[in-house]
Amino acid sequence: MLGKTGDVLYKHLNCTDLMAIAADSKSDKQRIAIFLTVAGQEALEIYNTFTFTDEEKDKYDSVRSKFEAYCKPKINETYLRFVFRMRMPKTDELFDNWLTDITNLTKNCHFGTLRDILIRDKLVQGRLLCEAELDLPRLFRYAKL
Repeated sequence: MLGKTGDVLYKHLNCTDLMAIAADSKSDKQRIAIFLTVAGQEALEIYNTFTFTDEEKDKYDSVRSKFEAYCKPKINETYLRFVFRMRMPKTDELFDNWLTDITNLTKNCHFGTLRDILIRDKLVQGRLLCEAELDLPRLFRYAKL
């Protein structure tokens, strides 16, 4: 999760770009100063923890990249895969809504080429196994979805 600080800093990065355009600021140093001023003391403290090469320290894009990396949410792939595997359809949940949800849940699971197969298996597990009387004609109707 991004967290409050990261979320706020990310918004300030975007705001800084707009302010620099509005002020017609071409200097990277000015853009860095605008960002740190707008973002406040906490951003300045975070900025002071970053390590820059001599070429990077006065480049806005380098500073922006460091803040974006700092603000980027950490992904717990194991937990996200667990959530995907545990997600079963709710009573009275529309099939399309459930399918959209489980498809979105795979987004950060890094399933690679297995993604479609795992979604298919989830459909069988989540919908077909819930059917009280799953006969062959009904299975074929579901397979045509």
